[in-house]
Amino acid sequence: MEHFHRKNPTPSRVTADETWMRGDTLMDENTKDTTTKVSPHHVTPDSTPLTIVSAVSGYAIEVVSASVKLDFNTTAYGTTTAILLKTSGASNRQAEAVILDATVSTIRNFTTFQATLATDVQMITNADLTVEAKSNNPTTGDSDVTVYVNYRLIPA
Repeated sequence: MEHFHRKNPTPSRVTADETWMRGDTLMDENTKDTTTKVSPHHVTPDSTPLTIVSAVSGYAIEVVSASVKLDFNTTAYGTTTAILLKTSGASNRQAEAVILDATVSTIRNFTTFQATLATDVQMITNADLTVEAKSNNPTTGDSDVTVYVNYRLIPA
């Protein structure tokens, strides 16, 4: 299996190494993986969402599956418990994980969502996939959170 590594172009916002996999019989050429360590204090609905997968020209980014790991330190995050994976500019999330209130180290799956209204938008061509808090600003917590995403590029 060949591996192609690309450093995220905005390391001041997100530290991530993307791994593009080819030749694996379980994945097609448009399916990729990425991992990002995020600080929940900076993942707030009132601030700029953190980009986990940068836009790819001519493609929409679909979340195939995602997991999140919280390495519990001493204090759980307060105010909000969920983080979202959402396309920049979309009206609806692609996936959600409730983890920020954990009081032990844990790994959880994101739940993916289907758009339900005729006007819902989940994926947009030429748009970033972002991580953000569901509501409010996660406060008081001090644990590291790492997001793992398996995604597919859908041509326009």
